[in-house]
Amino acid sequence: MRLYFVRTKILVTIVRVAETREFPALVGFTAFALTVSMLLPFVPVLVGAIAASRRRSAPIVLLSSLGSAVGGLVLFLTFHYLRSE
Repeated sequence: MRLYFVRTKILVTIVRVAETREFPALVGFTAFALTVSMLLPFVPVLVGAIAASRRRSAPIVLLSSLGSAVGGLVLFLTFHYLRSE
């Protein structure tokens, strides 16, 4: 079910907006949202984003790494706060 959702919804949207200027930031925000929600792994989305726009692979990887790291930090701080209560 998750793989079907990634293939039909997320990857199709990525290919459609790959040529816009905001695409690396959108991929970074998607990395953040998927990391915080723990809904599905981000790797298929990252592979699709790199395949859709190869010439901007460096900013895509940089912003997706940053988004994923910030999402992990938010999760860590949330669970750390909940544990101390």
